[in-house]
Amino acid sequence: MKKLYVMCEGKTEAGFCSDLLQVAVFPNRDGEVMPITFITSEKRGEVFRGGIKSYESCKRQIGNILNSIRGNETYVTSMIDLYRLPNTFPSLTTANKLPGQAKAYVEILEQAFQDDIADHRFIAHIQLHEYETLLFAQVEKFGEFFENCEKQIQSLHSVVTKFGNIELINDNYETCPSRRIIQEFPKYTKSTTCGLNWNAKLARKVFPF
Repeated sequence: MKKLYVMCEGKTEAGFCSDLLQVAVFPNRDGEVMPITFITSEKRGEVFRGGIKSYESCKRQIGNILNSIRGNETYVTSMIDLYRLPNTFPSLTTANKLPGQAKAYVEILEQAFQDDIADHRFIAHIQLHEYETLLFAQVEKFGEFFENCEKQIQSLHSVVTKFGNIELINDNYETCPSRRIIQEFPKYTKSTTCGLNWNAKLARKVFPF
């Protein structure tokens, strides 16, 4: 059976992998998605997870997983945000982040990441923006959580139309995907939509496994 380990930045991303990515990547149930949230610290025998403390720690944890797995159909990938990557992340300070070329910038970082891990079983993936970007793939789903919100959904639709590609939605502090959602739905939190069966086609595009 195929296995895809996904090293996740937080619990929300791990929930996305368990609830949606599993079905999207392995619709015939011939494989298993296994999300693992990065460890940030360990104190008195207690493990704390969520976020990336340093690139060195990130690389070490990925290496530990790769060293522990066996089989030709087992792979490891990552689900981490471009936003606030550690300063020591490969090529972060040397690659050019040109206006309108954000996707190309991420591809450079992904390649540098993959080259640094140096294992054919590792498939580097960096979210161009934050988790909420994925929610713009099917904004009408917000209607399953909030009542009488046609106007708010239409407003989010207009954002998708403006940018064309949801991954290009502005990532400034005040206009990033999460803040655009909160502007329309002030009670929104990451856990609100964590378990929702969102757009499966997008999930397959995110992780073309």
